[in-house]
Amino acid sequence: MKKKIKSYVVVPVLLIIYTVVMAIVSLPRYRRTGNWGEYVLIVSASLIASVVLYFVLKKKQKIRDNFK
Repeated sequence: MKKKIKSYVVVPVLLIIYTVVMAIVSLPRYRRTGNWGEYVLIVSASLIASVVLYFVLKKKQKIRDNFK
């Protein structure tokens, strides 16, 4: 029996992976400029948006399942 990965899990996980990769890539630039407030704000906002997206998509899927 194959277990299907839910889309409400895949999309936020991909966004979190993207955020982490972009944070690592942009780290040297922010290290040179010393603008840590902007760096932390952007990374944390992206991670929070991914978590909120997970819960919104999960609730939307639950509503869809109830109507089936």
